[in-house]
Amino acid sequence: MRWRRCAAALWLTLALPAGSALGQEADIPSQGLLLPFSAGETWYVCQGYLGGISHGDDFALDLTRNPAGFGFDYCGAEDTSAWSANRPVLAPANGKVSYHLDDMVCLDLSLGGSLLIGHLKNRVAPGPVKAGALLGLVEEANPDNGGFAHIHIEAMANHTCTASTAARLAFSGRYRFFGVPDLPDLSNRVQSPPFINQYYGTGLSNLGVSNGSDDAGGHYSNCVQSLAYNEVYLGRCDTGANLWSGFRFEDLPARPGSYVSAGSLVFTTDGIYSGTLRTLIRAEASSQAAPFGPGNMPVDRQGGLTAAVRRWDITDTWFLGATRDTPNLGPVLQEVVNRGDWIFDDNAVALLTSAGSSTVRHRRVIARERDPQNLPPARLVVTQFKTESVPGQPKGNNLPVASAGPERIYTGPGQKVVLDGSASFDPDHDTLTYQWSQVSGPPVALQGANTPYPWFYTGNLGETYVFALTVTDSGWKHLRSTSTVNVRCSCG
Repeated sequence: MRWRRCAAALWLTLALPAGSALGQEADIPSQGLLLPFSAGETWYVCQGYLGGISHGDDFALDLTRNPAGFGFDYCGAEDTSAWSANRPVLAPANGKVSYHLDDMVCLDLSLGGSLLIGHLKNRVAPGPVKAGALLGLVEEANPDNGGFAHIHIEAMANHTCTASTAARLAFSGRYRFFGVPDLPDLSNRVQSPPFINQYYGTGLSNLGVSNGSDDAGGHYSNCVQSLAYNEVYLGRCDTGANLWSGFRFEDLPARPGSYVSAGSLVFTTDGIYSGTLRTLIRAEASSQAAPFGPGNMPVDRQGGLTAAVRRWDITDTWFLGATRDTPNLGPVLQEVVNRGDWIFDDNAVALLTSAGSSTVRHRRVIARERDPQNLPPARLVVTQFKTESVPGQPKGNNLPVASAGPERIYTGPGQKVVLDGSASFDPDHDTLTYQWSQVSGPPVALQGANTPYPWFYTGNLGETYVFALTVTDSGWKHLRSTSTVNVRCSCG
């Protein structure tokens, strides 16, 4: 079996802050990992952690490039090994490599903790590596890797990969892969039928901007559109007009109507930028989005966008060379995959961004033209979940993912603070209900506690509050998950 060409392009319009300082390079942020395989590839969660094949009670992922698609209930088919063997395995973050056993490496992470990665041959020499650097090649099938070629990866709280089982971590929080929703601890889920509510058979696609006609947009000084800028500007230009920007991706291996659990634009930031920037992200309503070019630039393609739109409020500081990802674009992509003309092996998707209300003018991200400087351009990471049939139900039900949003900062008494649970989602697209509660801190009157955006007024300076968000899906057994967020004072 072989992959045939499919193309996907996504459009986005964003609003960004003015004024950046170049030359200050930052490490990968304190949270997040890159996928351990190259852009343009899709790998499958052949075995989720806490699986029944070999991992016992350990958190671990086995990834394989089975070209047949999602949902296999075994690992080790002949074509799986053939497609996985000798593929490059890349460092998910900055760190220091040491050898571990005969076919694994330990990556001591600069952000803390370590990753055990195998089964590899031609391993890189021990020493420091940057995120995205080659760690080695996937071994051919042999007794040490269970008889099939695949990537094994574990996250550990301690350095040097010496953690006990109790210290092994789920791929969540600071060990979340950029663009991939949290993979929570599902150890208490009942596997009946096998692998229900397990991240087993999940597809992870890592698509990259492949040429200069795949990202484009206007310049902040004059809004003139071009393919040649070294950065893609997001937000508004100096006249106050919207900066329309677009990113196009090819070969999204989603079958017509398949569930797109999550999608995210992952990019390299240019900085320094701060302040709040609101962006609105849509997809072009087409399964054959064309490359950008003269007369066919993002600003020319405002018509025919998806009804689904994603609001993204950017509040964190950006530096040159850091990695960031957008909130979940699953519903935006799902609208395109559901089109009647969507073809698995011949499609193209594009994302457009436009500006919302902001306190800053613009921000910018690295474009394809700066790729030779080892600052990678945008990628599109798409996750598809396998679901199992349930007696009397049309499909299985996967655990929803709650996100209480980033830490909130206030600077004075009586200040209105708005929480943000909008990044919560359900992999099966079931309807979610929201319930916020206060966990700690002086009691406050929380308004809108059953909405994604509750709010309250702060009390005295120096007080810290913690809130929990529980989301419940409408699927089989009404599964739920919980996330917390801190609100603290920057009292100067």
